[in-house]
Amino acid sequence: MATTDEKLIKAIEVLADKITSEIKADDALKFTQAAQNAANTAICLKNKDMM
Repeated sequence: MATTDEKLIKAIEVLADKITSEIKADDALKFTQAAQNAANTAICLKNKDMM
């Protein structure tokens, strides 16, 4: 079973693939924002574990 970090990393990879493919600018912005949100969540979870 994948950990939360592994799931977030996979989500970021999928979103990155979508961003670099030929898509409309509006969609690229949405995927970029979603990837950034997932990355921020992963960082927050990692920081929480370190406390």
